[in-house]
Amino acid sequence: MGDRKSVSVHDTLIAVRQLPLPRSAPKSTEEMLTNRQPMVTATGIILGFILNFAATWVKQDTPSGDWLAYMIAICLLSGALLLIICLFRILYMNYPRNKAEQYYRRTLILFIIGLCLAFGGAFVDMFMHFMSD
Repeated sequence: MGDRKSVSVHDTLIAVRQLPLPRSAPKSTEEMLTNRQPMVTATGIILGFILNFAATWVKQDTPSGDWLAYMIAICLLSGALLLIICLFRILYMNYPRNKAEQYYRRTLILFIIGLCLAFGGAFVDMFMHFMSD
């Protein structure tokens, strides 16, 4: 026990603070590819729901005024368009490999915005039907 140095907690904390912070390692291409399949599936299912809702919505009279009907249509169409763009970006194979994480992060943002727009339009229509009954 005589050859062990006594190190104080203060000295240890100073030594730890001087260590460089670890940088997050870039995600591998394989890891990115495993994240693609769930987004493709989710996008396809959600597009199916949106198209089904739009097909039944077009046939009905809306209890809201014309301006609200146009707003709902714009939300549904822009949401579906963003989801189709998102699907293209997911399946596009020539994405920039050195910026893959940024590319898929932007794709996820487009996915969320498209989802919110489409569901927002559907929820407005459901709320208007609920309030009219």
